[in-house]
This record gives sequence, structure tokens and C-alpha cells, in this order.
Amino acid sequence: MSYECQGRQQHGWFGHGTCDNRAQRAAYEAVGVLPAADRPRYERWLTQGGMATLLRAAPVLFGKGGAAEGDGTGPTASGLARAIHAAGPYRWPRVVADAAEQAEATAKIELPPGNYFAPLVPLMNAILAVRPGDDVGALRRAIREAFYDKGDSIGGNQVNAILSDLTNPSATDADRRSAADELAHYARADPAEIGQLRTALAGGVLAGTSAATAEGLAAAKTQAQAEAQRIAASLQKQISAAIQKALASPDPAMQLEAKTALQLQNAGLKVVSFRRPVGRNASIGEVDIETEKAIIEVTAARSRKLGQIQILMNNPSVNPAGKSVILYAPNYQGTAAKAVIAAGASVARTQAELVGMLKTLGGR
Repeated sequence: MSYECQGRQQHGWFGHGTCDNRAQRAAYEAVGVLPAADRPRYERWLTQGGMATLLRAAPVLFGKGGAAEGDGTGPTASGLARAIHAAGPYRWPRVVADAAEQAEATAKIELPPGNYFAPLVPLMNAILAVRPGDDVGALRRAIREAFYDKGDSIGGNQVNAILSDLTNPSATDADRRSAADELAHYARADPAEIGQLRTALAGGVLAGTSAATAEGLAAAKTQAQAEAQRIAASLQKQISAAIQKALASPDPAMQLEAKTALQLQNAGLKVVSFRRPVGRNASIGEVDIETEKAIIEVTAARSRKLGQIQILMNNPSVNPAGKSVILYAPNYQGTAAKAVIAAGASVARTQAELVGMLKTLGGR
């Protein structure tokens, strides 16, 4: 089993764990508290999906009157061990599964009341229902169809990031309620209209022109336009602030990323994200620079970026739209560069070369 949260040697040392999540910590510590005869089956259950079920069941399992009621301050290993022993290691998985079902039924969190684009509501509520350990592949595909395929890549990026946060084992109901408010912003209008309006705004087409306000524009389109303006303005403000902060950093790597982003903007290319974290506290990864058509990894190193490039290319949490990946590496060496190219990415060693690659891909 995993001993990552105990901070202890694997053999013979049990005791106080180091997980931030109290339920997760108690689950690991319980191994050392259980009678020896109960340990093997519990350990197997815990490492074969049991932990994810236990975390979903925590509000009921460790709550008042629950099978493993805590000591008033939260879950305890001793209380959990008593419950496991009382149920028996064979019946224990059913006890936890029942508690998980009860917890999910009583703590269902959905979009707050409001006027939404109806086809997005089931998707957003399905995202809010995700729990750690769930397979989210189908949801990633649904987000791609609902947002990226309709031209709203920015909305898709944000919704994917929220989904990544909710799959984190430390996600709480408070996090889900906050996520519901965030998702509400992206559920109020048709992503196809948002994409069209954002393209119009990026091209300098103002609200009074026929491209943005055709005769008989419905109230929903007006709302979509306002939402697109708000999102676009807020996003560009955040990106500009992040670039300036990186530019002022004493870290040469951050300075190179910022200078590269500014040079792309000066070349007429649109930066849609800068140093974008993926997952809570960038637990999954980070995207240095992103344009409408590509993700750019920036480095001053001479090698050792192949692993990161493969993550950027193949991890749907990091690159849900399947964008092209370019390594901008002024000092990269021949053999290392060939390995990156063989993996399916591109390598640029000068700003002119990078700009040329991006303009070849299209977009801004």
C-alpha cells in the first residue's frame, strides 16, 4: 500500500500521518491500529480504489452517528479502526459504499439558480458531481465538444481547470460551491456565440457593427456579448499583469518566459494564457505560454525537456484541445532537439523562427 501520507518507513512504523486531509490521514494510520488479522484485506481494499470511496463517504462515515464517528475535531484512526473491526474486513467495503451514496445524496451541489444556456446545465452539474478517483475522460470529451469545437477555447480551458481541481483528493464541499459559482459564468451563453463574439472583438469589431449586432439580435445574444467582453477584458488584464510580474522577477527563467510572451504580442499574436497552472497549486503542471493554436514551453536549458513536452502533448488536463506544442529553446542542442521533434513537437531557437511557426499554424 502507499505510505506517502505517513512520512514513515514502510515496515513497522505507523503513527501520525502528514496528509492535509484528515480522513485520508486517518485511513492510512488505521493500518497500524487495526488488529494484525484485519490488516491485509483492509490494505488491499485501500489501494484498490477504497480510498477514493472512503473520501466520498467521509461526511457520513465520520459525522455524528456515523460508523466511524470522530472525536469532535475530525476523523481519527482509532475510531476508523474500531468501525472496520466491528464490520469485519469483508463487510467493510459495503459499509463505506453505502455511506458514500448517502453523502452524495445529501450533499449534491449544482449550479445556483439563474438563466443558463440549457444544453450546458447537465454538463456543468455532472462536473460538480465528480469525486476523487472518478474517470473524467467522458467529461473531458464533452467539454471539448461543448466549448472547443464551438470556438470558445478560453471557456473550455477554464472549465477543464475547474474539473481538474474537483478531482483533487483535498477538494471540499466549500470548493464545490465555489466551483458552482465559477461554472455559472461559463453556462450563461452559447459557447458558439461567445466564440464568434470574441473573434469579432479581437478583430476590433465594435458592438454597433453588423457583425456583432445584426438586425433582430435576441436578448440571449446581447447577454452573450456582454459576457464575452467581460471575460476577454478580465483575462487580458490578468495575462498582462502576470507577464509584467514575471518580467520583474529575479528568476532568469521567468524573465525569458515574459520576454517571449511580449515579443509574440508585439508580432501581432494573441497570448491567451501565461504561466497557466493546471490543477490545484499547479499539481498537474503549468503551461508557459499559450496562443490560440499552440502551447509553448520556454527554456534556456540545453536538454532534458522531452518529458515535459510529452506531458504538454498527451495530458488532456494540460492540453484538452490537442493544440500543437512548440519548444522555444535558444540553447537547445541537436540530439535533444531531434528527440523532441521525433515525439511530435516543434523546436524553435530564435524569436523569428517561433513567430514563423505560430503564423503558419494560423490564428492570431
